[in-house]
Amino acid sequence: MLPKTHAPVFLDKLGPYLMPAAICITQFASMIPEVVKVCKSGEGIPFEKYGKEVVTAISEMNHPAYHNEYVQQWIPKLPDIQKKLENGARVADIGCGTAVSSIILAKSFPNVKIDAIDCDKTSIEIANKKIQEAGVSKQITTHCCTATEAKIPDHSCDFVTIFECLHDTPNPVEILKEVKRILKKDGAVLIADEKVPDTFEDMLPKTKDGSVQKWSENPNNFLARLNYSLSVMHCLPQSMCFKNSAAIGTVIKKSTMLQLAKDAGFSKSDVVHENGNWRFYRLDP
Repeated sequence: MLPKTHAPVFLDKLGPYLMPAAICITQFASMIPEVVKVCKSGEGIPFEKYGKEVVTAISEMNHPAYHNEYVQQWIPKLPDIQKKLENGARVADIGCGTAVSSIILAKSFPNVKIDAIDCDKTSIEIANKKIQEAGVSKQITTHCCTATEAKIPDHSCDFVTIFECLHDTPNPVEILKEVKRILKKDGAVLIADEKVPDTFEDMLPKTKDGSVQKWSENPNNFLARLNYSLSVMHCLPQSMCFKNSAAIGTVIKKSTMLQLAKDAGFSKSDVVHENGNWRFYRLDP
């Protein structure tokens, strides 16, 4: 029998300790020969080549955070936006994946209208099914295209979200410029992306006196270097399929994010929240 202390890791699909979805790492491992090839050639690997299993796994890994934190912790950091959502706001969920975040927002704020946008066909097919099952199809419209192709009207959105995907995009500044175009003057953007240190040195294991040491079995900041590994295996290769890719990957530093916002023309950007994995940024037009 599985010990009670182990059960949340394997069985609680909405709990914060869920791990089975991390089997996508084994799928990444099967791509190693392809990754080695493109590292030498400078080419990329299309997102869809990683398979449906990776789409599902990423969705399941992120679902507990959306379920336990989105409305309870992230939205309260934006009190003006929370009020708009309560009164009925238009929202764009950029890079929605399987639309778990959109569904949770729609169920929590029944007057909102959401445009859920993702360019991956498999993700949108799964999203449409989930939306129907959740009974929020009147609130959510899906778009299988890039953010710039969705044709959302100028200054029509009160709130735009970009969760754990800006680092995957080949043209983050262009996407943020598009977001600024569709955002109302009193609206806001909430971006959630990887919480990594701002220097590569800070990702290395250190001794008690702060000096960098060789690899150890108990390194400091394991998460940052795990993100870097996943970046090389998945995030970077799929973004490199596009010409002139920014090639950021999961090691998206705070300084990088704030510079992207500045380059896109946002008047203000800052960190408003952090959890164990992500750092949250608010952008104002």
